[in-house]
Amino acid sequence: MTDSPHVNMADLLRHDSLPNAPGVYRIFNTATGTAYIGAATRIRNRFNHHRGRLRAGKHHNARLQSEWHEYGASAFVFEVIEMVAAAELAEHETAYLLTGRGAPRLYNIVLTGKR
Repeated sequence: MTDSPHVNMADLLRHDSLPNAPGVYRIFNTATGTAYIGAATRIRNRFNHHRGRLRAGKHHNARLQSEWHEYGASAFVFEVIEMVAAAELAEHETAYLLTGRGAPRLYNIVLTGKR
């Protein structure tokens, strides 16, 4: 994952380095080691959505939102795990959710990809 595109969630300028194509991503809390894993048909758009909701205090994941407020945006990194075909997103997202993708804890409540 070190060669994959990643952006600090506080960085307003570098999000253009993210692909706007299908793939699996994670939002990683560097302070706690907790991650949120997701999949999107347009990763850059999904990054913008997550960041916007977190900054507004209206993210759908209450625990992620709480820790965003506690640790601040600079503690979070948005990483592309894998680029995959749109038809394979749910399968690949589920596989990463079940392994945790290197995170001891997940913010995710449901451990299956949905499409």
